Amino acid sequence: LQLAMGWARRLPWSGARRKSHDPAAEGVAASGRHKDALLKEVRSLASKVRQALPEAEQHMVTQLMLSAETLGSMAQDSFLPEWRHAEIVERLTSAVGNTFAPWGIWMAGGPGAGKGHVLSHLVRAGCLPAGSFAHLDVDAQRAHLPAWSGDTNEPKLISTVERTQSEAGYISDLAMSRAARQRIPFVVDGTLRDAAHTVRSIARARFMSEQWKDTGAEGHRFMRPLRVAVILVDASLEVCLARVARRAAVTGRPVQDDFVRRCNAGCAKSAYAVKDSVDLFVHILNNGEFTFVEGGLRDIQMFAMSA
Repeated sequence: LQLAMGWARRLPWSGARRKSHDPAAEGVAASGRHKDALLKEVRSLASKVRQALPEAEQHMVTQLMLSAETLGSMAQDSFLPEWRHAEIVERLTSAVGNTFAPWGIWMAGGPGAGKGHVLSHLVRAGCLPAGSFAHLDVDAQRAHLPAWSGDTNEPKLISTVERTQSEAGYISDLAMSRAARQRIPFVVDGTLRDAAHTVRSIARARFMSEQWKDTGAEGHRFMRPLRVAVILVDASLEVCLARVARRAAVTGRPVQDDFVRRCNAGCAKSAYAVKDSVDLFVHILNNGEFTFVEGGLRDIQMFAMSA
């Protein structure tokens, strides 16, 4: 940052600002500003410096910005208070009633595979009737977090995505636990890139759904165990990269190309690793039109409707 400020003082447009320069006042003001706003200022300053520097020196500005983005991704944000988490979880799950025959579906597939599109198609086709399940979308939970709403960049900074990942996933896990405990059907809309974590989550959900037996609830003898399905949505890397780029332009949510590549190669492997732990496994190839590699619409419909 000192390097950037040194460059800035050499530029013609910086003279006017030096006339009113008050280090003490600026220090107080800066201390109260949000770190994301400061990062945005550094980006703007770097852009101006880059334009004024000889081409041979511009690589130093690039290195400066890489360091600034890294610092942004390392920022430690406090989690929302517990009552806010509770409110979010209740909104996600309270609109769906409980059932004697609950089920949970884990969507699998990397960014750009088209999981949301497939899920919408399953709803329209009547396989998963609208309003019959709690939709637990990890990415959607970012909108509740101050770091996300405070980033006014379009698209959002990669560092903002990284900073909100942990808490967004935590909120989704809380909602999954509540849905399982209340025997509410749910869909976990994520990548399923961590097979071991998914196996643990499935085991926890099944355990929680059985807790009604210990409450003396009327009719508990008729309650069926939680059934679990994995729906893997797959697409070629080229298709995924193109979809991710279009989505970032529309939603402002960026995804690094390297992450898309890793998920494209690893999510299918992780999904197949948990295949023996679930009641239904469906594999869909989605490069434009749906192709069922394993399972089919009828299997999904029977899974969700069976009592």
